[in-house]
Amino acid sequence: MTKELKTNLGIFLGGILLLILILLFKTFTYSSKQISKGDKPLSLPVNEAAIQHLSESIKIKTVSYDEPGKTDTAAFDSLRNFLANTYPLVNENLEKNTINSFSLIYKWKGKDSSAKPIILYAHLDVVPVEEVNKAEWKHDPWGGEIADGYVWGRGTLDDKVSAIAIMEAAEKLLKESYTPACDVYFVFGHDEEIGGKAGAAEAAKYFIQRGIKTKFNLDEGGMCSSGVVPFVSKPTILIGTAEKGYMTVSLTVKIKGGHSSKPEKETATGVLTRALYKIDQYSFEKKCSPVLEEFIDYMGPEMAMPMRLVFANKWLFKPIILRAYESNSAEGNAVTKTTSAITLFNAGVKENLIPSEASAIVNFRILTGETAKGTIEKLKEVLGDARVEIKETGNTFEPSPVTSTQSYGFKTTQEICAKVFPDAIVTPFLMIGGTDSKHFETISEALIRCLPVRMDKEQLHTIHGVNERVGVRDFMETIEFYKTLITDLK
Repeated sequence: MTKELKTNLGIFLGGILLLILILLFKTFTYSSKQISKGDKPLSLPVNEAAIQHLSESIKIKTVSYDEPGKTDTAAFDSLRNFLANTYPLVNENLEKNTINSFSLIYKWKGKDSSAKPIILYAHLDVVPVEEVNKAEWKHDPWGGEIADGYVWGRGTLDDKVSAIAIMEAAEKLLKESYTPACDVYFVFGHDEEIGGKAGAAEAAKYFIQRGIKTKFNLDEGGMCSSGVVPFVSKPTILIGTAEKGYMTVSLTVKIKGGHSSKPEKETATGVLTRALYKIDQYSFEKKCSPVLEEFIDYMGPEMAMPMRLVFANKWLFKPIILRAYESNSAEGNAVTKTTSAITLFNAGVKENLIPSEASAIVNFRILTGETAKGTIEKLKEVLGDARVEIKETGNTFEPSPVTSTQSYGFKTTQEICAKVFPDAIVTPFLMIGGTDSKHFETISEALIRCLPVRMDKEQLHTIHGVNERVGVRDFMETIEFYKTLITDLK
């Protein structure tokens, strides 16, 4: 072996040794960002009256439909009256305003009204129950039945559970003559499931018109669940510090049709189908957004080897981490990139008539750091066909601002989660779905998206699906969360 070869080999081996030392140093100095060190859930007594109240609220069919004329206004009136009658102390002691007939704003005056207030938000509307799978429900989706340790029905997780828990916590504290440190607003929207334009958006104007700025706004979001974060076995509470943008576009192709016995070389349906195939096959670029960066920092220290080493050294292994999340699940894929989904297709009126126009609807969820305009430009590039007319439809929302994990809102929520869910890991994460938080971006210092409900992975899939239900004991934790949050405000 020549002297030069020995020197180069020594440099190479030295470099490998140095790399190993750096990897190990970063791994063993990778400190936890968790507050709680507990490993067991709280043991809370069951409040049978509270369970009945949630059950009764589920029986009231406050369904939001895309077609405004289908809304059962009597149901929303009934729920408003139910809240007033069930929570008399809240109704008597808190200032109440009604927005667009059905959304509600309660103001609980605090000891220091000069301090910035907070908002606890929930929505009162629910999605419909599909007739095609109604028979799959184990219990009546509108029955609010209490069975097998659960309350069953539409809204038990999304999102009457929060509204009722907030009211239960407030009623209990008012019985104890408690006054919060600052003003606390309860805001209950009535049309979140169809965008919140008449509810949350108008409620936000109430605050804007009065010049009210809030310390934070707590809305639905991540839950306390197990088995949803790869490489982690403990329950995890996901606190949404940002949410992806939302855009829906229509794609339309117009080509002269005719009799199906003599088709032209290209038809409107053929061109559109090829365009949709390109969209379906295209994958937007994987990126580690600022929220995912923080998620890695919070989750990594809680992992066992070798994943702890990988996450501790994201400077080297970031491509591996992104690939792991992209391939692990649809949810994991969605946090790494902008996604598209073909949701509607329309063409033709008769089996032997070639349609002269075909159209489709595609929904995009836009990653933090990207824009709706940029997504349209990329779509045009992917299609490469000027015959496909692209047009935005409905509402477009850019990706939300990112709430700092150093904000009062995040830190407070993390602290309360640690108290009420001592066995769980708490982490920031990116919301891949939309919430009404987007309407409060200009009035709140921090938008926090957290649904403080414990559920397993199977329950998670019942939201907007079949057999939606919340555990009776889990609902006690949700009430305790809001109660503790209100009493811990500074």
